[in-house]
Formats: sequence, C-alpha cells, structure tokens
Amino acid sequence: MGDGKTLHDVQQRLHYRYITGIIAVCLLVACGPRNDVYNPSHFSVRSVVAPPDVAVPKDWSGAAFDFNGLYVETPQALACCWIAAQATLYVRKSGRANKLLAGFWVPNFPAFTNGQRVRIALPGDANAGWQDLDANGATAVAIPLAPALRNATGLVPVRITSENVFVPNQNAAPPSLADRLLVFLGLRAAHPNSDDRRLGVILRYLYFDSNEGPRVQTATIPSGASQAPFFPIGIVPPANWQEQQRSGVWSADTRASCCFLAKRADVHLSNPAGMQMVAFDIFVPSYGPLTSQPITLACAFDGVTSGPPVRLKLGKQTVTFAVPPALRNTPHLTATLESSVTWVPAQAGLGKDRRELSVMLQRVGYI
Repeated sequence: MGDGKTLHDVQQRLHYRYITGIIAVCLLVACGPRNDVYNPSHFSVRSVVAPPDVAVPKDWSGAAFDFNGLYVETPQALACCWIAAQATLYVRKSGRANKLLAGFWVPNFPAFTNGQRVRIALPGDANAGWQDLDANGATAVAIPLAPALRNATGLVPVRITSENVFVPNQNAAPPSLADRLLVFLGLRAAHPNSDDRRLGVILRYLYFDSNEGPRVQTATIPSGASQAPFFPIGIVPPANWQEQQRSGVWSADTRASCCFLAKRADVHLSNPAGMQMVAFDIFVPSYGPLTSQPITLACAFDGVTSGPPVRLKLGKQTVTFAVPPALRNTPHLTATLESSVTWVPAQAGLGKDRRELSVMLQRVGYI
C-alpha cells in the first residue's frame, strides 16, 4: 500500500510539472516579439548591420563578426554596434570635410553608472583629448580636422579608446524567472555566459562632414531645390520633395538629425520579400508633449494593421512589428506608422518651423 501511494505521488508530481511547463511556454509565447530582449534567432537574416561609412569586409559570412574592434551585427541583435575598448576603424572620406562626427550610446549597465569617456584620435593627432559621454543615452561628438586632413580622401583610420571596460560575462545580469523555470523543467539547457569581449561603448555612427554637426533640435525643412541627403537607413527614399511631403518622412542634413516623422507617415520598405518582421529604430526627443504624455506607435502594412500599438519611452529604442503572412512576398510594401502624440518646433521655441512632427525614425531592419 505504501509503495502504491508513493508511485501515485510521483505520477502526480510529474503530471503537475508537465502542466506547469505547458503554461510557462504559453506565457512566453503570449509575450510576443515586441520587446527589446526578444531574440528571433529562427528567422532568416538577409543583411549585416554596421555604421554606413565604416569599412567592413564585403564577403561577410552572414553572422556577427569582429573587424578591427567593431563588432558587426546581423539584424537578429536589433542593435548596432559595440566597439572594443581599443578599436581602430577605417572611415570612408569622399571629399572635403572639416570635422568627424561620432554618435555613441552608453547602455544602462552598472559598469556605466557614471557614463563613459572616449578618446578619438585621427592620423597625426598624438594628443587627442578625452570626450565625456552621458550615462544611459546618446551623445554626439564633433572632432575638428587638421588642415592636412580636410581635403584627403579614401579610408581614414580613426582610433577610439574607451576608459571604462565592459566584459559581459563579468557583468551578466542574473537569469530571469522565466529562464530559470525553463531550465528547472528541463525545457532549456543552462548556458553560462562565455562572452569575454572587452567592450567600450556602442557606436551609432561615424562619418566625415562639412556642415555644422548634429542639429536634432532644429528640425529644419530643406527647400525643394536643395534636398537634404539623409533618410532612415533601410527604406526607399522619396523620389522628390512633393513625395516627401505626402509620405511624412522628413529628410535631414546629418545622420544625427535623421529623420522626423509626421503624425502619420508612409515608409516604403526597401527589401520586403519574404521577411517576417520589421524592426524600427525609434528615437523620442525630449520636446513639448512628448515628455508629458504617453506615446504609442501603431503600424499597418499596406493597410493591414500589425497588432496593437506599441508604447514608446523617451530616447532610443527598437520596436518590431510582424508582417501579415499574406504580404510577406509582396514585391513592394508600405509601412504606415502613426504616433499618438505630436509637437510643433515653433511652439517649443525652436525657430519658425510649423510642421506637426512626432518621433524620429533612424533605421529599419528586416527579419
């Protein structure tokens, strides 16, 4: 009798463990892909992500790799790009320029509680100073060029040294409750963090320019006769000024100020065939109503709504929307993005710009 009761108890415990496992998996699936930590590793990747003017090999293997201290990513990571604490990057220079523009992002990690400091050295500059980067956010840095370098062209080596070093496996966060539950149930093997890279900071962009540098706050409108050169990376730019007005994707004269959207913007996707998800890099500036009202972003593909709106926060973030299965092989696809909150630069004390703007779209990736 005692043995039968013991066997019954064991069977009950196994039954409860099986039911708990099913519930845990369902909860994880229900969470969906619209969060920053979702890892869509089973999707097909079609491109590599790196700062546009920084040279990387053309014959990449389709996986993340290290090149001269730049950790080039695939869109699986939905973020770009870490650089090593000591990195020498080769930046394309096609003509006259009087400064180097660099954009950095310091993650919200304990190692960067007080921000980060970087030294950016160009050829012939043996005494480059340190640049202070803000904690938990973006910082733009402009480095004036020496006269001998202003007219140079080709690949220019840029050495970036970071003061604080971040080693992922020494600063790894403890596993989440869901991860621990999956390991406990035997549904996932325990994978210790073996990432021992000596990282410095996330590099958002690095390029030579002859303008005045990043001017995110001005949000100026270029005239129809002088189209600004930059649009969000990964989209098909409007063919002319009139189309830009209709689509609501405003071009910019620097990558740092690219690109504000109207309240409702039509984004023409550059490589939609077969993709399952689209990842949008969004930046919410601290202007007017954006700082005081809840902000949501809705998305529709060719008029078909892609799930509920996503809640945004101030600063940089990546949001993903699933493409409806019936549209995944459509040759040309338009994503309509609509923000719940708008602001007018003139009302925020930023010149005479009367446009009704929403958030900034900086990059589009395909998964």
